[in-house]
This record gives sequence, structure tokens and C-alpha cells, in this order.
Amino acid sequence: MLFLLSPSKKINQRNSKYSFDIEPIFTERVSVLLNELQRKSVHELSSLMKISKKLSELNFNRYLNWENSKNCLASAFFSFSGDVYKFLDPYSFDLDDLYWAQDHFIILSGLYGLLRPLDLMKPYRLDMGVKIRLSCGRNLYEFWKTEIAWYINRQQKKINTNVILNLSSNEYFKVIDPSILNGKVVNCIFQDFVGDQWRVVGVNAKRVRGLVANFIINNRVVSLDELKKNTYSGYRYISSESKEDCLVFRQQI
Repeated sequence: MLFLLSPSKKINQRNSKYSFDIEPIFTERVSVLLNELQRKSVHELSSLMKISKKLSELNFNRYLNWENSKNCLASAFFSFSGDVYKFLDPYSFDLDDLYWAQDHFIILSGLYGLLRPLDLMKPYRLDMGVKIRLSCGRNLYEFWKTEIAWYINRQQKKINTNVILNLSSNEYFKVIDPSILNGKVVNCIFQDFVGDQWRVVGVNAKRVRGLVANFIINNRVVSLDELKKNTYSGYRYISSESKEDCLVFRQQI
């Protein structure tokens, strides 16, 4: 299987216990976006991304000094620090685990298009849903959708799978052009019982995605049945609520 993750807004780059020197896939297209972002003022970035002045100043300086920030490079798994990546716990993996993840995991990204776990990246802020209109007349979804889909197709062929497990958010998954994508997409939903109904609690769902990703890598998971049999901090597979293309996991109560 091939596995999809979202990035996190929080980036707190940490050194890996291993050294990697792996470039992202779409470096030329990243440069196109950087040229666009470097034209934006602090105020424009704040308005566009709906972030504070402090955050917009930080990212304004990041983009302005991008070429001079070589020392900011770190692998994606060790750069993102949101809940998914805390519970994924990349420091628990050995070198073989990380190289396996490199072939089987894709992190969707507004700036990079996609990152593999060991690809070197710099800190940035550019959510896929940001409504930036590029000089070429396209938004981020239009800019990336065919490139990402074609790469996923090639990677599926490389690892000999026709199943894509989507552990990313709707904001990021919809960047992939379904008319191009080969294979079968299977989504995962993680629910808590809140009030009198089952629903997705965002922060909990992110944590469980990280736990699922950790289990996948540690166990070299290649089938959906392996995922269904395990529990993830109390979340277990509910066959009666699931469909062929959507696995539902619920917190045990």
C-alpha cells in the first residue's frame, strides 16, 4: 500500500539520529511558488494566510532569505511537529524503517507539492487551501493536482500496489486529480462519542493518524486486514460502519 499524510502547521526542526541528503521531487515548481511568495508584503501574507502579524513577518523573512538558509534543512519526518508527527514518533524507527517509509509514505504540501519522509525541507507556511492566485492564473490545487497524481501513479507501480490509504485531511487530499489517479483509494475515519452521537474530533483524529502511521511502519503493513485487527489507543475498527473504500474506527467506551 501507499500511504498519504498531511503536513502540520507546526514546524520545529530536529536533528535525526541519521544523516540524509535527499532532495524533494518538485524543486523547480517550488521555485515558481517562491517567486510568487517573495513578492508579497507582510500585510499581504497576513491577509492571504489569515495569520498574525508575527507569523506573517516570520514567513516573509523565511521566503525572502530562502536561498541563504541552507542550515535550515531537515528531513520532513523530523521537521513537522504537529500531533500527527508527535504520535508517529519518527525517533522510534531504525534506519531500515525510515527507508521503508520513504518508499511508502507521501506527505502532501502546499509549497513542496509532496514530500517523502526523508526529503530535506525548510520551514514554511503555505496551507493547500490558501486562496493564492498565481501569475499563471492558477491556484495551488490547479498548480499541483496533475503533478502529484502522476507521481503517485509512478510510485504505486514502483512498490507494486494498487491501494492508497488516505490518512490526510480533506483540504490536502482534494489536491489529487482523481481522473488521473490509478488504484483504489481507501479513507480512514476516527470517531469519538460526543454528546449523543459519534463524530470526528479533530485533535484526536490527528493523534490516531500518527499512531496508525507508526504501526504501519513498525510492522511493514501491506494489507488492510492488518490495520483492521489492531487497536490504536482504544480506537478499533468497526466493520458494521465501514465500507470498502472507508474504514471507520471508534474509541471504545
